[in-house]
Amino acid sequence: IVSNLAIGAWAHRKATAGSFEDYALASRNLPTGVLVMTLLGTFVGGGNLLDPEWAYKHGFLQGLGNISYIIVFILVGTFLAPSLVYFNDCYTIGDLMKRFYGSIAQLFSSLIGILISLFIISSQIQTIGKVSNVIFEIDPSLAIFIFGIIIVIYSAWGGMRAITYTDVLQLMMCFFVLTLICGMLIQRIGGIQEILNAPPKKLSILSNPNFYFKLKIISFWVIFPTFLLTPPIFQRMLITQDKRKVRSLWYVSAFFYAVISIYTVLIGIGSYVGREELGLDTRINLLPRLAKSLFGEQGLAISFVFVGMIAILISTIDSFFHAMGVSIMHDLVDPIAQFFGKKSLKVEKKLLYTKFAIISVGCLCIAMALWDSSGLLTNLKYYSYAVFLYAIVLVPLIFGILGFKTDQVSLITCCITYAISIFIFYSLGWGKDSYFLPSIFLATLTYFITHIYINKGIATLTRSKLTVAERLWIPSWEGTMKQLHSWLTAPLRLPAIADRKIVTTPTQSLAFSLVMIFLYMVGSITVVDASNEALYRMAAIRGIGITLCVGLMLEGIWSKGLKPYFPMYWFFTLWYCLSFAGSLTFLQSQQGAMSIALWVGGFILLAIIVDSVTFSVLVTSGLALAFGGWRIVYGGLPEDIWQGNKMIIAVVIVVILIVGILLFSRRREEYNIKRFEWNRIAAGILAHDLRGTVQMLGGSGNTLQNAFKEGEEMNNKEGKEGYHLSKGRSLFLKNLSQHMVDKAYFARRDIASFLDFMQSQILGKFEQAEMSMKQAAKEATHKVSTQISKKVKITCPQDFTAKTLTGIFPNVIGNLLKNASTHGNAQAIEIIIDSKKRTLTIHDDGKGIPSDVLPHIFDLHYSTTKGKENSGTGLAFVRMVMEASGGKVSCYSKHGTKGSFTDFVLDFSKR
Repeated sequence: IVSNLAIGAWAHRKATAGSFEDYALASRNLPTGVLVMTLLGTFVGGGNLLDPEWAYKHGFLQGLGNISYIIVFILVGTFLAPSLVYFNDCYTIGDLMKRFYGSIAQLFSSLIGILISLFIISSQIQTIGKVSNVIFEIDPSLAIFIFGIIIVIYSAWGGMRAITYTDVLQLMMCFFVLTLICGMLIQRIGGIQEILNAPPKKLSILSNPNFYFKLKIISFWVIFPTFLLTPPIFQRMLITQDKRKVRSLWYVSAFFYAVISIYTVLIGIGSYVGREELGLDTRINLLPRLAKSLFGEQGLAISFVFVGMIAILISTIDSFFHAMGVSIMHDLVDPIAQFFGKKSLKVEKKLLYTKFAIISVGCLCIAMALWDSSGLLTNLKYYSYAVFLYAIVLVPLIFGILGFKTDQVSLITCCITYAISIFIFYSLGWGKDSYFLPSIFLATLTYFITHIYINKGIATLTRSKLTVAERLWIPSWEGTMKQLHSWLTAPLRLPAIADRKIVTTPTQSLAFSLVMIFLYMVGSITVVDASNEALYRMAAIRGIGITLCVGLMLEGIWSKGLKPYFPMYWFFTLWYCLSFAGSLTFLQSQQGAMSIALWVGGFILLAIIVDSVTFSVLVTSGLALAFGGWRIVYGGLPEDIWQGNKMIIAVVIVVILIVGILLFSRRREEYNIKRFEWNRIAAGILAHDLRGTVQMLGGSGNTLQNAFKEGEEMNNKEGKEGYHLSKGRSLFLKNLSQHMVDKAYFARRDIASFLDFMQSQILGKFEQAEMSMKQAAKEATHKVSTQISKKVKITCPQDFTAKTLTGIFPNVIGNLLKNASTHGNAQAIEIIIDSKKRTLTIHDDGKGIPSDVLPHIFDLHYSTTKGKENSGTGLAFVRMVMEASGGKVSCYSKHGTKGSFTDFVLDFSKR
């Protein structure tokens, strides 16, 4: 508790000196490790103190519910949480509901979230009193009051930073306590074998008489993940503004929650097995009673266990306190005040009032816990009623996050259907476990049908951090066939995908080939102790790998037609050598230490070379094909795998899991991030300038050739000499430009070291200085006036200046104007300068940009135009210059329907 207060005091200085975003979401810059700990700390609370009681009663059946939670972790981390990175101006669930459905939805969702938080906090505080009373016989009311006041103080004091960093401490205590209790319990009952000898009803799942009851509970609490989407956990999803980091957060959390679940299930079954020896005559408050039985005579040990249990409870309570206070201030008080004509609060007052709100609701929760003599708070029946209300918020919210176009009519029909269905099912005498899921299903179906009716189809929004595009899909035979055709032709896009991956994560294929050939492929054959037949088989497997590696070494002489497929060849070689052939070699050998070392080493090397998604695909497919193919050909796996090497195989599996987890959670070093960022900006400017130079060279060659074409028909000596000289020069320029285009493919992967030198040379020429937006627009319009056919209108009620790279900023506007004219087929182009918002917008009424293209338009080397005349650097150049100037560029477009348009917005509001 003292440590918590100290961390709260440290975070207080940082939070009060910052903004409301810092207090509410820690400025969205917490490291992945801290986010994992705070997510688990919020999720793992008093409910997990009850898990051993459920395992005591239902046995391994309790693990079924935990597995379901793990699946939900993975699903949320894969589909839902990553989409929240596009809402970087939202702080709460109410903010999202306001964006999707308006201010009334914000107020309604906030009130329900606060109601659920009151139930959860009060029940957790009551559990603190029970644990204190069981272990140390402290008066429950005294424990509730003391611990409650301390939690309220540091939760309000330090904001999100205090909450997250104390969660790290508290989760460490959680693991310590569960490990200590589980280890001591297994030792006392005579080993884990005694747990496996428990009565069959404790070890069975499908044949367990309580299976269908447990399945109902799982459906009620897990299939619709209400607790995973409560206000504090939503806050943790909003903290992270990087998709890869979000997925890492949820996947790693799922792994650690699995470990906690194993502990709680073993504790519950072990307590049942040793109930007589341990004197456990009751299943109420099992974990504290078990701790008292195991460590009651050891004062220091029981004290640590007590502190750990309190930490488990506090990690949930402080998160809900903070989330509830922020929601009260941000979603209720401030909007209501603005509705009645009051000005929005300044940051200092908003922070102060938020802290006061946390203290107020904290005192209310403590009072509720102290005077709850009827057990209202600890009865799940009343909590489930609050969940019923919360479900009607989450269904529309999930639709909005997943990208459906939202409207208030769909929300209202969803709520009405939900209320009517619950009333009907309740009147028919159905229990809440029975009518909850059908009601949710009907409400969801009604929302979807209403959405289709209003939009005349399925309307979705394709988002990126810079763009938002609307897409309407109307079910039809032609549309379905087009979608099927898109799926069937997906392999045709693999070369482009592989090319992007190999450019963004450059590797040295030559070095890899040498290592594979001399240290891995050939060496693994020489150390194998096997029959001649096995050696021949292994030589064939490795020989194919050596041939593939030789192909990598000969990259420089690949023909022009094969060069685009080199990235795919590179990844196929990695798959074959490290994943597929490595697994076959492991199966072929006699599973000795050297074989296992080579097998595991191959996976570790693969993890170093490729990104996490590629690693997962290559490893999964390689293992499946190797083991599955071996089983089909030979009728089963080698027996040696299952005999004598169980421990080694277990170690291998653990190593592979650790490598996978590290792949999802690893981060680049700060030095490399800065270096690659500078290289990215420099590469964009250099590529853009080189593109113009290449085009100029080719154009000059054509001009010279046409200008002197009649020289061939001249009969005089001077005319013929002039023609041949000009023809030679023109061919030289054209060949030079073509050579530069051909070599650009490989130059992208080798240019990093050159860019380190060129960084100062390129950007140093363009110093940042204040520039008039109106002047920049006029200059850009004048530069491109001969290249576009439409006259550009400049609308500027009031000009403003912004610091930018003055030497090249007009080129940014010029690029966007040429893009609107050439690719957008615009009839009218307008530059709109808004001094209040500090934005410059290029608006055109062209055909718009398709929703599937829009998220990628700013990617380097992305182009929808076939051929080599487009290198995909124009819009990437625009983005890089804006980022180097401290601004940002975004695009909004409507495509393919009446009223199509495209807006490119250059935003300097943060400068």
